[in-house]
Amino acid sequence: MIALANIFYIQNDLKASEYLLLKLVNEKDLNRNLFLEASYLLADVYVKQSKIDDAVLYWQKITSITPDYKDVSVKLSKYSSISTDNLIKEFSLSDKQKFIDISKKMVIKLLGKVKISNIEILDEETIDITVNKQVKSKNVSIIVRLIKDTNNVGELVVKDLYLKAKEIKSPKVVLMSVGPLSPSARDYIATRPIEYLDRGQITKILKEIMK
Repeated sequence: MIALANIFYIQNDLKASEYLLLKLVNEKDLNRNLFLEASYLLADVYVKQSKIDDAVLYWQKITSITPDYKDVSVKLSKYSSISTDNLIKEFSLSDKQKFIDISKKMVIKLLGKVKISNIEILDEETIDITVNKQVKSKNVSIIVRLIKDTNNVGELVVKDLYLKAKEIKSPKVVLMSVGPLSPSARDYIATRPIEYLDRGQITKILKEIMK
C-alpha cells in the first residue's frame, strides 16, 4: 500500500496518497518501521498541501518513537516556527510563481514607485529583484533579496548580495529574510549600507499586500 501511496505522491495525486497513508497508519498492530515510513510520507503529503500543523503532528509522532529518524528533527525545526503564522506560512510554502508574485508586491510596497528591471531566481528559497527608482532626479538601481526559508541566513549570502549591488553601483541594498541572520551576517551588515527586514517586518508588509 505504501508503494502505491508513494506513486500517487510522485504523480501529485495528494488526496489519493493521503487516503492510503491514513488508512495504513491507523491499522492495528502495524509494524513499527512501516508506521514510521508511512507517517514520514504522510507528513510530506501534508507539506505539499500546506497543512503544516498536520505534518508537524506526524513528525512529532515519529520522534516519540525514533528521535533520530531520517531528517525529521530538521523538518520540525524548520516548519514548527511557521505552523501558527498563516501569512508567513503562505509565503514560505509558496510555489515558484506565487513566490515571484508576492515578492514583487512586497518590493513595490517597501520602495514605492519603482520599475522592476530584473528578477533572478537563485534557488527555491531565494529571489533577487532589481528595480529602477528616481532618487533626487537621478535614476538608480536597487537590489532587493528575499529569502523565504526559515533557516539562519549566513554571512556568505549577505556578502554575495553586497558584492552584486556594488557591481551595478546600487546606492541601496535590501535584504528580507524569514529566517534570522547568523551572528557573523549581522556583524557584516552592521558596517555596510544594507537595510535588513526580519520576519516581523515581513509579516507587516504581508498584512498590507494580502488584505
